[in-house]
Amino acid sequence: MSRINFDSLAAETTDDLRPVWSGLKEWFRRHEKTKFIDIRALAHELPEVRTIKLAEALSVMVQHRLLRPIYRVSTPDGNLLDREFSSPSEIPERLPDRFHTGYFDTADGDIVQGFRVETNGAEK
Repeated sequence: MSRINFDSLAAETTDDLRPVWSGLKEWFRRHEKTKFIDIRALAHELPEVRTIKLAEALSVMVQHRLLRPIYRVSTPDGNLLDREFSSPSEIPERLPDRFHTGYFDTADGDIVQGFRVETNGAEK
């Protein structure tokens, strides 16, 4: 069972978002322990949902404080680090690599935008 009431969200938004809510409801069911929602992966797993509609639905979820926008950095070799930032301007110029054995210039990695699930009392 999802920690987010997608039926309630569908009831208060336009009909053109109903298929998006259905897709998100199923995605959250399959990924119930997800802590970080990578927008790229989400869009890839929901190919039937138009990107603009997915963005609208995610925006509604942010407005309802169900999601919080965050940023992470992937290392030059493609590993996504766990450390989260509220904005890209908070990301330092250098970060420790995945195993903290060295540092890399964040300009050599990628900034990845995503969301932290903010459901009250939910374990994520």
